[in-house]
Amino acid sequence: MTNMTGWDMLNDLISVFPPVAAVLLLVAAGAVFITGFSRYGMNFIKYGFKQTAMSNLLEKLATKEDISRIDAKIEAIETNHFRRL
Repeated sequence: MTNMTGWDMLNDLISVFPPVAAVLLLVAAGAVFITGFSRYGMNFIKYGFKQTAMSNLLEKLATKEDISRIDAKIEAIETNHFRRL
């Protein structure tokens, strides 16, 4: 008995399918990958459609109020910094 490698097992699996079914399966897998990668980028490769890392993204985004507070702090720093000149 010889040892089968992964390539031998893949070859046996592919030879079981008719050529049309194998092409349709490959096209479907490609469509799933293209759809997921276009939506989530490199995170799709890491997390798949589950996207646990992206679920909290909306909570981390700054709101208009946060930005206005930051702008006010920047103006206060600029005013205090240039007052002594």
